[in-house]
Amino acid sequence: MAVVNLMILEGDEQEPEGWTKISKDLNAGAGGKYVYLLHL
Repeated sequence: MAVVNLMILEGDEQEPEGWTKISKDLNAGAGGKYVYLLHL
């Protein structure tokens, strides 16, 4: 299975329907809002 679309989610926003959120804060340790990667 290939990843065809990527999205960045900021803060505690809810992921759009059909998208899968990777539950790893990409901004951990840097301060500021949470940042997550999503894919279809």
